[in-house]
Parts: sequence; C-alpha cells; structure tokens
Amino acid sequence: MNSTRFLNLARNVVSRRSMATVPGAPAPRTVKEKQKMFQIDNGLRVHERGGQGDKLLYIITTGVMVLGAYWWCETVFTLAFPKKAD
Repeated sequence: MNSTRFLNLARNVVSRRSMATVPGAPAPRTVKEKQKMFQIDNGLRVHERGGQGDKLLYIITTGVMVLGAYWWCETVFTLAFPKKAD
C-alpha cells in the first residue's frame, strides 16, 4: 500500500519536473508556421506536405507493410500445405 502511494508521488514529481524544463521544445512561432504550411490547399496529400523526411517515412512504412503481407501469405501457405514426409 505504501509502495503504491510512493510510486504515484514519484511519478507526479517527475512528470512535473520534466514538463517544466524541456530544453528542446519548439517555439510557438515555428509550430504556427508549420500549421500554416499544412493548411495551404496545394493539391498535395497530408503525408506529401512534410517534405523529404515524411516522404521517406511513408515509403519505408509502405515497404514494411508489403514485406509483412508477403511473410503472412508465406506462413499461411506453409501451414495450409505442409511438406509430406517421405
């Protein structure tokens, strides 16, 4: 019982301190500029508006999904048609 109370107190103290002293927090001005960039109607989809970094992340995610689908199909085929023992 006391350990649970102590852990809750420690969690609260740590979370307050970490939120108060975030060294790399972006300035509100840069966030507003990024929001304006995403609000422009330029015909691009959301994942295309972030630049090269977002494009690379999208391509990697798509590749992982395709690879996972291939491995899933391979596993299902192997389980459905096991090799016969001679």
